[in-house]
Amino acid sequence: MTTRRTATRPRPRPKHRASLLGALTLVALTAAACGSPGTDAPESAPDEASTDLGDEPVVVDITMDTTQVESLRPLTDAFTAEHPNVTFEITGEQFDALQQNAPRLMTGAAPPDLISLPTPGNTVEDGLVRNLDVYAEAYGWTDFPASQLNQWRIDADGTRGTGSLYGMGIGFTLTGVYYNKTLAAQAGIDGPPATLADFERDLAAAATTGVTPLITSGKDGLVFFPYQSLLLAQGTAAPVTEWVFNAPDASIDTPEAVEAARTLQDWAAAGYLAPDVAAIDASTAVAQFAAGEGVYFVSGNWQAATLGEQLGDDVGFFLFPAADDHPRAAMSDPANFVIPAEAEDADAAAAFLDFTFSDQGRELVVANQGLAPGGPADAPVPASTVPVVSDALQAFTDLGRDDGIVPFVGNATASFFSATLTPQLQLLLAGRVTPEDFAATLQADYESQLGR
Repeated sequence: MTTRRTATRPRPRPKHRASLLGALTLVALTAAACGSPGTDAPESAPDEASTDLGDEPVVVDITMDTTQVESLRPLTDAFTAEHPNVTFEITGEQFDALQQNAPRLMTGAAPPDLISLPTPGNTVEDGLVRNLDVYAEAYGWTDFPASQLNQWRIDADGTRGTGSLYGMGIGFTLTGVYYNKTLAAQAGIDGPPATLADFERDLAAAATTGVTPLITSGKDGLVFFPYQSLLLAQGTAAPVTEWVFNAPDASIDTPEAVEAARTLQDWAAAGYLAPDVAAIDASTAVAQFAAGEGVYFVSGNWQAATLGEQLGDDVGFFLFPAADDHPRAAMSDPANFVIPAEAEDADAAAAFLDFTFSDQGRELVVANQGLAPGGPADAPVPASTVPVVSDALQAFTDLGRDDGIVPFVGNATASFFSATLTPQLQLLLAGRVTPEDFAATLQADYESQLGR
């Protein structure tokens, strides 16, 4: 049996497709591609990988967040229906425990074949995860928008965003702006804004409705969603990505970061945010928006299904608009999986990852996980019966075409979000720090946390 699909690709890739029609063995691209960063390139992947699943029984062991197990089963069941010799054993662990135990699990006597891992940490440097370059070439993942893959590309110096590929996301979160269509119409707003200047005019109009113009949560730091959106609106996708990936000499103490902080502070002073925003957490914010207490709500696609059920056709979703002629960019993270270096069934694990990018796999990701599916930029957008979910899916597709996926600044270091970003945003909104001091503190703490 070969890995021929019944689920079709949105476009042919003859060079890669030919490799799937036979038992083709792939030789690793280069020795350096398999090296761990910061070393003399010891191999982090076997020399060979195959796209032939054979006929012998194979059990792919997956370890992942307990809350996501049931949503993955429809995908594994569909893969088994296509490849009856491949079955799956899925083990769930609590998210925090999984992140702590992942290195131990990957070095144990029987490591899983796939394990969910949101950030690399030291796993690549320590040689714990498999280099996926040979699979990326075989299955055509190299044709995907670069921003879908950059978060798990790591070069020989340990810099993220370039180099070899060590992980793949089967679905993506996406931040944007929800809006209440009825309240917007009452304010004379006729749809999503085209530019940041338009959005600011709409916020001023929304202030006349008697409800909060822009709902966000400051207690738990998620007010960084509008802050980072304002930062990206100024055409900073590339330098912000480099900063989150800890590139040498990267800085967030920039004129754009200061301007974004000033704008957010001005919005708070103008009453566009709730006066008690520092006391509002994420669950309260979404409840307020669902109850019709705000015109706009900056959050992620993980809220779309619930808000769609509560508000029906009255809620829409759009990408945060850019300033001037800058390209659109937004925060997004993959629901990432890695293949441990010592995985027994790495080939079947990689074939399953590739299946999730087929038309059938993408539809299942949307229907069961509520995330935006990965894959080629020109892949058809899976249908949804919930209009706002469809809005979010189309937004992710549009963002992929613009190559505008950017990681969350809160993930720049292990402690940056809780130790620096959240308290500094609270001080900024309270007017207790200037935008200049805010940006300078972000950079100083970042460098300290990285030991620079």
